[in-house]
Amino acid sequence: TEEKLIPKCIRCGAVYSSETKFCPIDGGAVIPEAFRNTQNIISNFSRSSGFFPKAPLGSRFGAYLLDGLFGLLLAIPSLIFIIGGISSIESYYSRRDEGIGLIIVGALFLALPIVYGFIKDGLGEGQSWGKKIVGLMVVNLDNNTPCNKGKSFLRALISGLIVAVPYLNLLTMWIEPIMVLATDDGRKVADKVANTQVIDINHFKRSN
Repeated sequence: TEEKLIPKCIRCGAVYSSETKFCPIDGGAVIPEAFRNTQNIISNFSRSSGFFPKAPLGSRFGAYLLDGLFGLLLAIPSLIFIIGGISSIESYYSRRDEGIGLIIVGALFLALPIVYGFIKDGLGEGQSWGKKIVGLMVVNLDNNTPCNKGKSFLRALISGLIVAVPYLNLLTMWIEPIMVLATDDGRKVADKVANTQVIDINHFKRSN
């Protein structure tokens, strides 16, 4: 419900904005009630076991494909405007400035998939839309809480830089998948840098 999405101090119940992380009165974490159950499950499991098990590779691959599909869907408005702009420029009956305007609007809409790609793992309870569907989430290992948008941006940036290495990208593009397959915790280079990990949230709920 909308009431459970309001950020509140877990100790005194005072209401704060989403930018406030800790209550200035008693130091309690400011978390909406809807997110507390998952966070408590994660924290309790981490304290009892000391580590998070590796997320299923099939689920991670499924989330990757789904997020790619969502990114493509978000890019459709941009493609429509850009194609319409190019067609207007090439058309004898259209004004050139109208076509250029459509292309500019299309370039602005291109920000939608780009922004999603950077912040997707900081949405909700550390879940991109794809991860939410398959039951995965990204955990911030600094404090065992769901990944925030800052950590998500760092993960995406590192992964992007690795793939974009000049002249070596055909080789470096395989580093991240190899890390996911070969490491015991499934953490890729971006996870090591951001100190995050992809986990199967359904596993923890069953465990509790």
